[in-house]
Amino acid sequence: MAALCTAPLGPAPPRHPPRAVALAQELARPCGDPRRAPTGSLFGTDVRIAYYDLGPKDAVETLLLTHGEPSWSYLYRHMIPPLLAKGHRLLLFDQVGFGRSDKPAREQDYSYERHVAWGEDLLINHLDLHNVTGVFQDWGGLLGLRVVAAHPDRFRRLVIANTFMPVCDDSFFEVSDGFYGWKRLAARSQLQSDGEGGGGEHDMLANLMGGAGTGLRLPQGDLRLISAEERLAYIAPFPSDEYRAGARRFPELVPTSPSDPTGRPQPLGGEENRRAWTECFDVFQKPVITAFGDEDTVMAGAEKIWQERCPGCRGQAHTYIKGANHFLQDGGAAQLTDVILNFIAANPPVHKEFIEPLPGMGFSGAVKFTVPGTGVTQITVSGAVGEGGGAKLEQGAEAALASLTKTLRAAGASLADIVKINTYIVDMDEAKVGLVAKAMHKTFRHLPDTQRAASTWVGVTSLVSPGLGVEIECTAIIPEQKQKQKTKL
Repeated sequence: MAALCTAPLGPAPPRHPPRAVALAQELARPCGDPRRAPTGSLFGTDVRIAYYDLGPKDAVETLLLTHGEPSWSYLYRHMIPPLLAKGHRLLLFDQVGFGRSDKPAREQDYSYERHVAWGEDLLINHLDLHNVTGVFQDWGGLLGLRVVAAHPDRFRRLVIANTFMPVCDDSFFEVSDGFYGWKRLAARSQLQSDGEGGGGEHDMLANLMGGAGTGLRLPQGDLRLISAEERLAYIAPFPSDEYRAGARRFPELVPTSPSDPTGRPQPLGGEENRRAWTECFDVFQKPVITAFGDEDTVMAGAEKIWQERCPGCRGQAHTYIKGANHFLQDGGAAQLTDVILNFIAANPPVHKEFIEPLPGMGFSGAVKFTVPGTGVTQITVSGAVGEGGGAKLEQGAEAALASLTKTLRAAGASLADIVKINTYIVDMDEAKVGLVAKAMHKTFRHLPDTQRAASTWVGVTSLVSPGLGVEIECTAIIPEQKQKQKTKL
């Protein structure tokens, strides 16, 4: 992967002091000991990224659990055991500058593009992940969703939890007052430690993590305030101010519009995020669910943008984690775990098989989808018709439908199994619709009305292949019992 920024990093990043390592190991037992992936090929330095690869490597489901700032993978300590108990493989990693990953000492060594590149290098080049269900929260989403946009084929499902992809445009999404308040606080306080090794009552980071898990209401159910020991675990990677360059810098890296009330707008990353929306998430068809803390003021309202713009959000059981604040993995761990498990169960993996055209048959494509464990196979076949009108168009539609019929039969389906027909017509008018409808009537005339699929007609300016005037797309669903009967015949 080409480096996104060639500027050399500053002084060698501090490693973890013994106290921080010992405390983290003691209190983060669900994560286990991390492995470390070097990124020596990026930006001319050997920055080590700590990651945790838990569960069976051959599991059907692989979950990527991401964190934001100033937290680290310890944030998932309550969710790891129940997810592992379901047999899933879990991947977690600490962002550079956080947790047990290395921490460049200079604030200018942290940038949006560098962190995207570091994450991409780990997940794609080093771990070579496939069929991933990504759980994205806070900066884990700002960075991780850019990796999804670059490699959408690697991901099976997305869980969007208190995160967004800002584009420096208030008309697209207006960044909340809650975030700007955090940005001002971080700049004013510099997130200083208490000078006593971190974690005391005056430690800014410890106070942040201590209060941002649960909301203002009294804890109930799985909601609770974190203990003194948990405060220490969160702050263990930051024993003194020199380890906090990343935590100080991250609030300034969030892309914001020129109206940023702090007076420090951040244009970098906005254009790349906009491309991620238009080229990926605006057309993303795989399952996507939003699960936001109902008391989070930092990302409030962002879930609506996802639900309105992303096709993969349609029909999903979007929810709010009750009583949870920004770090909902802590304030609502049991609720979020249930959301993830139910989301996976409701959207099982799909096996896709491309059907080779039979000799002499002219159709534009055929795909067979099998959903393991459901006993259902879905076949989608497209028939193409050349440009023209009148008798030529009607004959072409009849020929295309004949090809579709043969292809469906070869794949084990019949006309009675068709559940949906989409017809796309270039420069659609009433005459063209009538001619194609006449051809369809001839094809389906032997079927009772109750067995005929619903048809949708769509006018388009052009089709994928030049010279085409009509494309007819049929989708058939075959229950497993019927497949077995056809196999016996």
